[in-house]
Amino acid sequence: MAFSRLFRARARAFSGLHSHASPITHQIIAQLLPAIAFILIFIFTCYTYYAKIYIEQAAARNAQLQVNALCHEIERTLQNTRNQLLMLAAEPNISQERMTRRMTYRIKDRKNYFRELAFIGRDPENRFVLINNEGAICSLSSSVIKNARNNPFERLLDVRQQGYVSISEPMQVTYSMVPVGDTVKTLSCTVIRFSTPIYADGGDFIGILLLSLDISALRDSLTLFSSPSSPLHDTQSDFQHVRSVFFDTQGWMLFQSEAPEAVNPPLSTDAVRSGLNGDFGRPGFSIAFRPSPVHEEFWAMVTTVQAGKGGQSVLSSRSGWNSGQSPAEFLSYSPVTFRGDPGSQPKVVGGVATLDTSYNAARATSLLWAALALCLVLSICIVGSGLHMAGRRLRGQLEALTAHVREQNAQDTENALPQWSMPQELQTLSHEIDITFSRLRHVRSEHDSREHARNARWRREPAQDMPAPPRNPDMNLVGGSAIMEELRGQIRKAASVFADVLVIGETGTGKEAVSAAIHQAGPHRDRPYISINCGALDENLLMDTLFGHVKGAFTEARSDRKGAFLAAEGGTLMLDEIGNAAPRVQQALLRALSTRHIRPLGSDQEIAFNARIVAATNVDLREEARSGSFREDLYYRLAVITIRTPPLRRRKEDIPLLTSYFLDQAAQEMGREPAAISKGALEKLLSHDWPGNVRQLKNTITRALAFSEHGMIYAESILFHEQGDSGGAPHADVPPASLLPQEEERSVAQAADGENLEQILQKFPLNKRQRAVFPALLARGGVTRQEYQELAGEKISTRTAQYDLQEMVGCGLLRREGRGPAMRYVPATPERER
Repeated sequence: MAFSRLFRARARAFSGLHSHASPITHQIIAQLLPAIAFILIFIFTCYTYYAKIYIEQAAARNAQLQVNALCHEIERTLQNTRNQLLMLAAEPNISQERMTRRMTYRIKDRKNYFRELAFIGRDPENRFVLINNEGAICSLSSSVIKNARNNPFERLLDVRQQGYVSISEPMQVTYSMVPVGDTVKTLSCTVIRFSTPIYADGGDFIGILLLSLDISALRDSLTLFSSPSSPLHDTQSDFQHVRSVFFDTQGWMLFQSEAPEAVNPPLSTDAVRSGLNGDFGRPGFSIAFRPSPVHEEFWAMVTTVQAGKGGQSVLSSRSGWNSGQSPAEFLSYSPVTFRGDPGSQPKVVGGVATLDTSYNAARATSLLWAALALCLVLSICIVGSGLHMAGRRLRGQLEALTAHVREQNAQDTENALPQWSMPQELQTLSHEIDITFSRLRHVRSEHDSREHARNARWRREPAQDMPAPPRNPDMNLVGGSAIMEELRGQIRKAASVFADVLVIGETGTGKEAVSAAIHQAGPHRDRPYISINCGALDENLLMDTLFGHVKGAFTEARSDRKGAFLAAEGGTLMLDEIGNAAPRVQQALLRALSTRHIRPLGSDQEIAFNARIVAATNVDLREEARSGSFREDLYYRLAVITIRTPPLRRRKEDIPLLTSYFLDQAAQEMGREPAAISKGALEKLLSHDWPGNVRQLKNTITRALAFSEHGMIYAESILFHEQGDSGGAPHADVPPASLLPQEEERSVAQAADGENLEQILQKFPLNKRQRAVFPALLARGGVTRQEYQELAGEKISTRTAQYDLQEMVGCGLLRREGRGPAMRYVPATPERER
């Protein structure tokens, strides 16, 4: 009904188009043209705005390029003067006559830019000064030199190694009463002096050779690059409105560029200091000018140049330069550097600033605004004409449609509009709308069903973006979380000092791996690393294992035994489960750690040892000490450095990486291809609290991989010990490998005849000796440690036999019965457990 009412309203609107509404052409133009005009204005405004920025940037780059080229030209002039001085210094005989000839030749070649050539010998008698007077070389007498202001003898430059050239600050020099031909003149010049030490063939210092450059050479470079004759000149550049000035590192303006048509004008700063106030006359340079500190833009420029950097700034209307006769748009500047020798660091001797008063960027922007405004008007006219033509065409189409709707509407009333003989397009549209709604309802129902199935499939899909298993984990600790990085940092700090360490953490958090990492990260990594499980050995065996014995100390002591303290000499001794040590062992450990000496069983002599002790425990030794279960003094001896291993529940972001690592590791041990893990299984791993920490995760992954099919681990394959599943998952305090599931325990019990025992043992990481002995051990129903040594038949040591048995206990193949020397290791079958 709503659709019918809408259709009837549209029909009436079409029927009364001519009498109640303005022509469609006018509506289109009235509605669209303002919007299009606004868009065009916005586009042209943005274009003009960014074009103005680009024009200003181009003008700024051009100005900066000019000042950089100008500085390069000045630096080239300074380096050329340095080279000329070094060529003069290379002369085998530095005499006044020879230097006069050389100076005459260089004056002809260098446009009279070299003004002074002086030699200040170590011997006062071996000194002379030559001065260039309009191309003629004059030799100055000692009296003239002595009375001269800033003469070469009174302001010597630094004397350094041979080949090094020192440069002076610009200065004014005046020589009075100089004989020139038949007359006597006063000669003045403004120069920069270059000097280098002269050494004899034997290496003795004999004097300093000095060559001065007329500052007008640098001023002429400023003038050249600020004129139409500049090497950077092009038809678009306006060099008539460019002024350049040279200033020293103290902020003194020394000279400016001059008009190119001027002939030998005097040095001046009048034009560039227009609008600035400050000080006149630097000592030794009377025409220098330094602006006052209120001119912040100038002093910011000087500070930047002092740091050896160039730059540029747009001068504000409040700038002192813009209050003079020639306001400037850009201020570009760059440092002028000099190298005393090719290997030395460049020294900033001054800077060049260029003032652009042409306002080319502003003029170009104004012309661009005018051109774009014209284009905007033309564009609006063209768009308006196009809209008018499109409106006329659309109006003709709507008039034909209106006539057809009026004809259909005249055949029936308004209420009967739904039964109209509507055009085929509208009938098709109405029919398609009904079909569409029907399909939407059907699609929604199917969507819900598919979503449920998709969720189930999603949980069985392989987890995406699983990290690759690390081949060589940093410090053999897998994990990239922040808490693991902090743990690695603590390990590095602990390894850097040869001190005892106490590692505290829950079972399965990797305390033994941390202990090994401390050893490997320290400077004694090439020394022995020995690990002793204090909870796996009885008191006597642990004492013997730690401290050793001498031959004859007891019945089986057929030879001397060093013990773990001495075997770990220079390296690390790791004492695992230290909290389970008997009181006698604790007392012996306290004495050994206090004196750093041990006494083997049966020996009367104490032996010093040098090994780092790393103790590990999963209990709070401080609470144990308070309750009396552990010696408090031993606790403080061990806890020189304490490291706590984080539980897995505090670093769950490492579970994907650990899962990949354990899957790859277990696959290699089982000789299988690595299996993938489903999204549901990974979600289940991430949601678990892991009371057994990394060890429990490893056991869970290993068990899931052993029972996985088709190379995929699903959520139902992930079983935890809290679930009471028949898989017999380990408790949090079990040894590193998982206990056997009950099905496999029964298989081991039923395989005593050896028919499929080897196939079952392939699932466990046993060595060849263990695989060979286990069938006999199973047939006997259990063995002691000594009986295991006899069965092995390889004359293995007590420690090796103990390690093999403990490994099989950890795998769940054996379990311990009894204590002390009578302890037996029996198969861990369900029948025995009952």
